Amino acid sequence: MKIPKNSILLAFAALYAMFCGTGCVSYVDMRNYGTPPEFTAKAADPKPVNVRFVFQTAGSPNQMVTAKLKGAVLETVGKSGLFSTVYESPANDGPVLNVSVNNNVTPDEAVEAVLKGCVTGLTLFIIGSNVRDNYLCTVDFMPDGRTPFVSKSTNGGVYTGIGIIRQHPKNAKKARGMNAAADEMVRLALAELLAELANNPYFTAAPAPEL
Repeated sequence: MKIPKNSILLAFAALYAMFCGTGCVSYVDMRNYGTPPEFTAKAADPKPVNVRFVFQTAGSPNQMVTAKLKGAVLETVGKSGLFSTVYESPANDGPVLNVSVNNNVTPDEAVEAVLKGCVTGLTLFIIGSNVRDNYLCTVDFMPDGRTPFVSKSTNGGVYTGIGIIRQHPKNAKKARGMNAAADEMVRLALAELLAELANNPYFTAAPAPEL
């Protein structure tokens, strides 16, 4: 019998909420990050930019998480040195930076998480495990506000540790909680993408002299 995808995801969410309610530990996967969140570049001619951020769950906008992480996004972009000003309100023909973070749990991953959670529950939280959330972070920069000029993406991950006996995930940094882990993951991923963006001629070329 084939189990509907929505049922698997709902079961995963229910178990996740139950275990986190009883105490869990969060970690940020550091494997793809080499740029610190406080990364600063020196653009040759920084201009204001309209930042548009959305957090997605399985490809669908999640307004609640978007609101929670928006501050981290705006702060990271603002400190990057690539732009003179960061704002949210749209402007005609001005540069736009679209930032998206998609948390996509596949059915197989959801089933695995449910099974791990069941084992932990049946052993009264003695046998623990780490469940990973995968994220795809993408930035699209449009100097004219309409046409994509450059697009870059990176993968991120957050582990949730449940139970007493479990291993520390490899190449992972312990966070103060799930919210702190998500915040740090977004800052790290975005800093990595902005560092790559800083090498683009748009930011390195000196402005043309006025006639």
